[in-house]
Amino acid sequence: MEKTDKGYLLALNAPLTQRMPKEDNPVVWKYDYPGRISQVGVENLRSDGAAYRRAPNYNNPKAPHETDGSFFDSIFSEFEAVENAWMRNVQLENYNNLVVVHQHGRAITIENVEGDHIDTPLKKSHAAPFAFEVDGQQVLMEHCNLTGRLNHVWATQARVAGPNVFRDSWAKGSDLDAGAHQRWATGTLWEQLTLKGKYDNYNQWNLGTGHGWAGAYNVLWNSTVYDIQVESPPGAYNWVIGTKGRPVNPQPGARGAYYQSPDLPVEPASLYLEQRKERWARDGHS
Repeated sequence: MEKTDKGYLLALNAPLTQRMPKEDNPVVWKYDYPGRISQVGVENLRSDGAAYRRAPNYNNPKAPHETDGSFFDSIFSEFEAVENAWMRNVQLENYNNLVVVHQHGRAITIENVEGDHIDTPLKKSHAAPFAFEVDGQQVLMEHCNLTGRLNHVWATQARVAGPNVFRDSWAKGSDLDAGAHQRWATGTLWEQLTLKGKYDNYNQWNLGTGHGWAGAYNVLWNSTVYDIQVESPPGAYNWVIGTKGRPVNPQPGARGAYYQSPDLPVEPASLYLEQRKERWARDGHS
């Protein structure tokens, strides 16, 4: 905080992804997090999760998340109380959940992760697992690819302040989807993705545990998907730009997304890289 002639100037260490109007009486406070670690990473590994599939409850479609040995337990990595961390150059097979960034994870880069045979054993499930899952802030996931079935490939969860980026990745198989999953995740960029499945970001009402509006101020940019189900919440927007896919009509009474250049890519090819270049130029980096 810096004192100026006009009062105090407050600098935030993360961009705001949603407006904070004065009439809402926003509050800012300083906090310490002594238990959060930093400057740690996972890299250059190969792992096979086939052992999970021998657990007694692995194939039980009624086994909840808390049941030891269900396919929800098949997780390779979780980032919780950590910042300025990374994971790169990792090959995985026979898992269901690959990378999870939890609520208190921030400033994390996940790149060059390949998931093969990410095949949920059930024909149907009360809830599919998540391959690349973000519940934190300032997370970049790029070149994170998957071959499998019945999976939420790239998804945000319920405590997402943003900004976060999923980019330059592909997924192929069956019963796959991606997008904001629940409870108003803001400030996510999804770009240059190729998905043999559905991208969604809409009012999910009572689905799951009452997911409601899944996300706001999200952008789908220069991607190729099968179906696009995106709606704009009251007082906010979601954008679909330069993306190939079949739009799904909004639900009754809902506003659709803002569409621009459907089926035709736009420039710049990567919104993330362009914004990074402009920020570096502004800050004096080459």
